[in-house]
Amino acid sequence: MRIHKLILPTPFAIGPVNVYLIEDRQLALFDTGPETPEAMTALDEQLEGAGHGIKEIRRIVISHTHSDHCGLAPKIQQASGASVFVHPWEENRLTRPFDDAPTARLLAQAGVPVEEIERYRLRRSYYEGARAGLSDVRLLRDGDELPFSSGSLRVIHTPGHTPGHICLFHEGGRFLLGGDTVLDRITPNPVMNPDPRQPDRRFPSLRMYHQTLDRLQSIAPVLIHTGHGADVAELASYRTNLLRHHRQRQQRV
Repeated sequence: MRIHKLILPTPFAIGPVNVYLIEDRQLALFDTGPETPEAMTALDEQLEGAGHGIKEIRRIVISHTHSDHCGLAPKIQQASGASVFVHPWEENRLTRPFDDAPTARLLAQAGVPVEEIERYRLRRSYYEGARAGLSDVRLLRDGDELPFSSGSLRVIHTPGHTPGHICLFHEGGRFLLGGDTVLDRITPNPVMNPDPRQPDRRFPSLRMYHQTLDRLQSIAPVLIHTGHGADVAELASYRTNLLRHHRQRQQRV
């Protein structure tokens, strides 16, 4: 099993996004990049540079359903017939039209001004509308194994950045495909989301993210392939620094 990092442009302030080609007898992608012509062109070119093409993709694993990580999934599936895999808590964001009403209600309860909520809704609807309508979406839960001819990747549910965020862990190589759970030089930002179990309540993102970091520390990957920027090899120091950062921010509040 070989892992190729593909770096795709995005229209967002975060900058480029990393998606990963899992090269085996059957090709798989971990994340896809945003639904833009520039990202599609970059994906085509980098796949060609690795000796492959879009039509060879058989599986697409989505770490989480933010636009920069899953926007191209419908086009890739249409071109290749690939199956799309996602955690159950993120499935609706791929199969149904985007509904921002639950989040807008939580924002209003938190005291966000009406005009800011409307700006938020306009931005989200612009970037999120194209993702609904995927066919053959399959569910991955914590502990599931994704088999390949040269081994398997284990699904690790890593809530925090989003409720249904997942990573893929290779036991033998001790590496993790980490999505936005661990990021080089920037905070993974456990953002506000409705709780998938009780949508009228806020998901406890920061608390769950701290638990995720504890769990990853116990798994002890030696290398984390991140969703943005460089790989992370020192998880212990990363975790310590990030927990300190969160404590400082809470004290300021």
